Amino acid sequence: MVLLAVLALLPGLSEVSAFHRQPSLGSGHDGGVAVTDRAVGALLAGRDPYTEPYADVVSRMPIAFGDREIPNPVMDRYPYWPATLLAQLPVQAPLRWAGVPVVDARYTYLGVLAALGAALARWSLRARGDLLLGAAVVLNPILLAFTRWGTNDVLPMAGLALRGWALSRRRTVLAGLGLGLALACKLLAAPAAALFLVWLARRVADRELGRRAAVGAGAATVLPALVSAAPFLLWHPAAFLDDAVRYHLGAGRNPFPVAGQGLPALLYALRVAHTRSARCRCGPPRSRPWPPWRSAPAGCGAPAGGTAGRRGVPTPLG
Repeated sequence: MVLLAVLALLPGLSEVSAFHRQPSLGSGHDGGVAVTDRAVGALLAGRDPYTEPYADVVSRMPIAFGDREIPNPVMDRYPYWPATLLAQLPVQAPLRWAGVPVVDARYTYLGVLAALGAALARWSLRARGDLLLGAAVVLNPILLAFTRWGTNDVLPMAGLALRGWALSRRRTVLAGLGLGLALACKLLAAPAAALFLVWLARRVADRELGRRAAVGAGAATVLPALVSAAPFLLWHPAAFLDDAVRYHLGAGRNPFPVAGQGLPALLYALRVAHTRSARCRCGPPRSRPWPPWRSAPAGCGAPAGGTAGRRGVPTPLG
C-alpha cells in the first residue's frame, strides 16, 4: 500500500495540481478531465451535461494530430457514458459544497484505484498467501499512468475485478453486475458483455446453470448501463445519443479521427465502423497510425471516439 501511494496517489495529486495551475492536454487527458469537471458542475446545478457547452474549457487545448493541430473534439459534447459522471457525485458534491478550491475527476479515480488495490491485496493474501495479485493489477504501469493522467479506465477495471472475484465464488449474478458496471462506464466492455451472455446461454444449455440464475446474471449485465443512461435519454434523447453513442460509432456530428484503445478503435480494426466515406477533414498520424496493424485510408483518418494528444500517446475518450 505504501508503494501504491508512492507510485500512484502522490503523482496523481501532483498532476491535479499542475492541471489546475495551468490546464493542458499533458496533465488532463486531452480535455477529458476538464469536461468531466464541468459536467459534474452542470448536473449539480440541474443542467443536462450532454447539452452543456465545453468550448470555454477546452478551446485552448487543440489536439496534435499528424503534423497539424485541430480543434478539440469535445468542445460541444460530453463523450463519457453516464456512470463515469455519476461516480463522481459522491466525491465531488461534498467537496464543492464545502468550498474546496481544487476539485478534480482524478480524486474519484485515485480513490477507486486505492480501494481496488486494498481489495485485491486482501483477496490475494487470503487465497494465495501473498500480495502479487493486487500488485500485478494496481501497479500496472499503463493503468497507473493513465489514471494519473485522468482517464476513466480504473472504473471499468474495478467492475471487471468484481466479476473475477464473483466467478471465483460461483456467484454468477454478482459477476454479471460487475461486468454491467464496467459496461456502464465504458463501451469497450461491450464485447466482453456479449461473450458473457453467450457463456450464460451455453451453461444453461449444458445444464450447468439454472435458468433463473442465468436470467438474473444477464439482467445484471445490461441493467446498469440502461438504468444510468435512462434519465439522460429521457432528458434530451438526441443530445445523449449523439454524444454517448453515435460519436463513438463515427456517425455523430463532426466525426473525428480515431486513436487510442477504446471501442471506436476496435470497431475500426474489425471494419465494423469508420469507413472511407466518413466525413473527415484530417489525415491519420504519419508516425503512428491506429490500429498499428491497419493504416487508415489515405487522406482520411477513421472518425470519432478519441484523440492523439500532444504527448504522442494515442488516447481514448469515452
